[in-house]
Amino acid sequence: MATAKRNLTLTLATLLILATLTIPALIPSDPASAGGIPTPIANLPGNSQDAILVTFLDNDTSTADQGGPAVQVFTAEYCYMQYVIDQTSGNTTTLKSQYSMDGSNWVDGITLVSSNTTDDTGIAQVPVYARYIRIYEDHTGSNAITTTVKALCK
Repeated sequence: MATAKRNLTLTLATLLILATLTIPALIPSDPASAGGIPTPIANLPGNSQDAILVTFLDNDTSTADQGGPAVQVFTAEYCYMQYVIDQTSGNTTTLKSQYSMDGSNWVDGITLVSSNTTDDTGIAQVPVYARYIRIYEDHTGSNAITTTVKALCK
């Protein structure tokens, strides 16, 4: 009788331990907090509310190599530049960004389009490295080329 009582006690103790371990697994838990999941951010700082709309060239018609007007965008990190080229036959054009700290000494930056010979449009992301940015037009040929470059800088 002592052995049966001991076996019953061991069986009940084992069942109590198993119940203690398995019951919490059967109870539904609270869902994970959405606030704990990191959200990807395009760039910091510079949210879209602080965006600057800039016109670098506005229907500029030219046959000569020249730099456009200097534009101050130093509060931004990047400019998303859209160029539109109205090309005439026999011409080639290259558009590139240029940087300056003083507005008179220029350093070449990102090339928006190179050796273009037809009507074209596109968008390029250009980092802001200095106080001023301008667009430099490098033209070959004797016919006029009309160029527009506008940007969203943030």
